[in-house]
Amino acid sequence: DLYIASGAINKAQELLSKILQDNPKYTYSIKYLYYQIYNEEKNYKEALTNLKEYVEITDSIIYADNQSKILNIESKYNHLKISKEVDRLKIKQQSYIIVLVICIGILLLIIIGYLLYRKKAKEKIQNAINILRIENKSITHYSIAQCSGVSFNTVKKYLNDDTIISLNEIK
Repeated sequence: DLYIASGAINKAQELLSKILQDNPKYTYSIKYLYYQIYNEEKNYKEALTNLKEYVEITDSIIYADNQSKILNIESKYNHLKISKEVDRLKIKQQSYIIVLVICIGILLLIIIGYLLYRKKAKEKIQNAINILRIENKSITHYSIAQCSGVSFNTVKKYLNDDTIISLNEIK
């Protein structure tokens, strides 16, 4: 650029010819420098050819860079989309687990309630059986007292439970 700007075009061409022409890293810069050299020499046909090649290479680089950026953005978008889907599925799974835990809790409460109800019912039945036994004993004492002509208190005092059970079995 310095040689071209100062008008030393021969020096610029000499230096440019020493640079590797097939290195893709420098191709677009070399094309632009040749464009400047030919433009200074008033060789507009060659200048235009090198300018077109420079523009094509630059456009290709810009296009490739833009495609790379687009692919990167698409990749990030797809990753974000997948992450959100994973999060949504995790939340859905957690809600199922919560519902399952609640259902199991309710079921356990129902079972505990049923067992407590059964226990209370058995206690009531046992109390009723005990009351019936006491009443049955009293009735037996009374019947014996009536049949034998002895007082109720005397029968109650001298008859034990085993004798009453034996008498009840005979009936």
